[in-house]
Amino acid sequence: MDMSLILTLLTAAVFATDVMPVSDEGDLGDRAAFERTLEAKIDAALDAMLGPDAARSFVRASVEEIPESGGRSLSNDSSDEAALWDEIRGKLDDLPPVLPGYRIPRSLKAEVLSRVAQAAAPRRVESRKRTVLTVSLLVDESVEAKSLTPATAALAHAVGLDPDRGDILQITRTRLRPTWVSLIRGERFRGFALAAFSVALGASLPLLAAWLLWKPGKRTEPEKKVCSQPLEAPPLDADFNPIPFWNDARYARAVADFLAHEPPEAAAAVLSLLTYDAAGDVFRLLPEAARRGVAALLAAESGVGAKDLFHTGQLRRRLREHLASYARGPGLLEELLLRAPQPLRDGLLGDLHRVDPDAARRIRRAVPSFRDLARADENSLRLCLSVLSTADLVRALYDFDPAPREKMLESLPILLREEIREQLRSFVPDSMESVETARSRITARWRRLERDGRVSSLLSASADSA
Repeated sequence: MDMSLILTLLTAAVFATDVMPVSDEGDLGDRAAFERTLEAKIDAALDAMLGPDAARSFVRASVEEIPESGGRSLSNDSSDEAALWDEIRGKLDDLPPVLPGYRIPRSLKAEVLSRVAQAAAPRRVESRKRTVLTVSLLVDESVEAKSLTPATAALAHAVGLDPDRGDILQITRTRLRPTWVSLIRGERFRGFALAAFSVALGASLPLLAAWLLWKPGKRTEPEKKVCSQPLEAPPLDADFNPIPFWNDARYARAVADFLAHEPPEAAAAVLSLLTYDAAGDVFRLLPEAARRGVAALLAAESGVGAKDLFHTGQLRRRLREHLASYARGPGLLEELLLRAPQPLRDGLLGDLHRVDPDAARRIRRAVPSFRDLARADENSLRLCLSVLSTADLVRALYDFDPAPREKMLESLPILLREEIREQLRSFVPDSMESVETARSRITARWRRLERDGRVSSLLSASADSA
């Protein structure tokens, strides 16, 4: 827009109504009404030039006296002096002659001095006032300087701001236009959001209820035509789901028992499916004949033949069944006996020996008693007992045979050994059940060390004598 046109519009907008003009007379009448009216006109002009909500104005009007006005002043008008002299001369011409015996009138000098003093007397001059405007503009930060500079110049010209008179135009940058953050924080937005959420919730509840109540019917597949003589493919002799507990040391004895009745090819095929550690445990527990057969087969250049590996799936299925039955039978019984008190364990194994002597001997070898630990070497005992608490060791060694107790104590560090001996002198257990529980905890730890191959296996003498 042309600057002259903007100035014209501003001038018309500001002075079109009864806004009081700014002058040196200083008569503002209702000053508050004048300020509000001028602010409204300036805001309208700023909205037209800079856009809505881009700037706001604040007008303050004050009345000040003009310096060096008022007081008293002397008249230096030459026209007054000429009139004074004419008046004095006229009076002198009209005076009658002075007769003897009459008082002589004032002399011409006295008359002149009287009139001059009267004319030279100071006169009081009324003081003058003027209106001073202070216009403050709050401008949004988004307004550019190239748009703000001509707008403020046109505004100052339209309002008639005069710096010599004391008028002031202040410009302050701030954030006026609303942003998305201020809109979200506003009460209006919260009301709209609550209303929209209520409408959405009200609309979604029927849909949700319909979805919950709707039950899709069964899909009917079209009937397929089949041949009169169906061809059945032979089942694949493969199993792609190996048993995780194959590689568990607890089942090494069960795997070895299974492979003891299998040919060397089957034993070599199963060992090839295990990890090296688990295969080593199983190989060590195999009978001597089975070990020689597996070693000879693996030492050959051909190794395990493809024909033997073809039957690996069948072997794995049979081994899985064997281990599953072991986990539900002897394996579970072993874990139960490891955690049972010694009297209960001896009674159960005695009953089992009368029913199945072979199973009883196998279980007794797998479940060592607390007395069997005396057969272990010092390093193995130290490894087994070092992680137990002092209280468990005191309970386990309470009322135990002196010779095996001293052997166990000798495997402990000297400070722990002396502390346990000191406590055993005055220890009285709450019940013998706590003593048996501590001993079963030690035997269970020894069995875990045996399965991991960290200690040598204990062959209880009672296994053969039972």
